[in-house]
Amino acid sequence: MRFAETVQDLLKGSSLTRSAFNRTLPRISALSGRILDVGGTRVPMASYYRYLAIDDVRMVEVLNIVDSVGADIVADAATIPCETARYDAAICFNVLEHVARPQHVLSEVRRVIKTDGRFILMVPFLHRVHGDPDDYFRYTESGLRVLFTDAGFSIRSILVLGKGPLTAALAQWQTLVPGWMSLPFFAICYALDGWYIRLRPKQAQNWPLGYLVEARAI
Repeated sequence: MRFAETVQDLLKGSSLTRSAFNRTLPRISALSGRILDVGGTRVPMASYYRYLAIDDVRMVEVLNIVDSVGADIVADAATIPCETARYDAAICFNVLEHVARPQHVLSEVRRVIKTDGRFILMVPFLHRVHGDPDDYFRYTESGLRVLFTDAGFSIRSILVLGKGPLTAALAQWQTLVPGWMSLPFFAICYALDGWYIRLRPKQAQNWPLGYLVEARAI
C-alpha cells in the first residue's frame, strides 16, 4: 500500500480495501488467451480491468449468476456450463466469500481451465458482513492454501492487501463515511503503522484487508 496512490484513490471515493486491491493488481503479469471472469460484470465494467494487465480484453468471458450485468454466461460458478479446459486463465474477485461451497467452485474453475493455466483470485478478510445475496466465509492464507491445493492448483503467490492494525481499523470505520473523509486519519494511521511494522516486522502479515492469490492449474 503506497501512500500517494492511496490518497488519490480516497479522494475519488474508493475504500482502502478497493485501493489496495486495484493498486496491487499490476504486480500480476499479463494474462493472455481466453479468460473466464467468475462473478464479474460488464454493465458497469468492473474497475479492476483498468489495473489488471490483459493482452486482449475481448477474449474475456464473464460468468455471473445475475443476468442484468452483461454476463456472457449466466450460471452458478459451481456448475459452469462449458467444456473442460476451455480457458487459458480465470479471475475471480470478491466472490468466494459469497459462495456456500467454495471447494465446488474452485474445483469447477480448475476443470474449465487448461493444465498450467493461471487463476487469479481476491478475497476480503477484515471486512464487514455484506450479502450478495449471502456472505458465508473469511479466508486466511492457510485456509486458501488448503482450498487451492485440494482443488488441483499450485499457488505461486499470496499477496497481503493492507498496511497494519491502524489502517485495518480505519477501513472498518470507513464503511460509514465517504473515502475522502478518512484522509486526515489515513495519514496518521499510515505513519503509525509504518513505525509499528518496523519495530515488529513479523506483524506485517497479521492485519490483512484481503488477499490476492496467483495459482496455476496442475
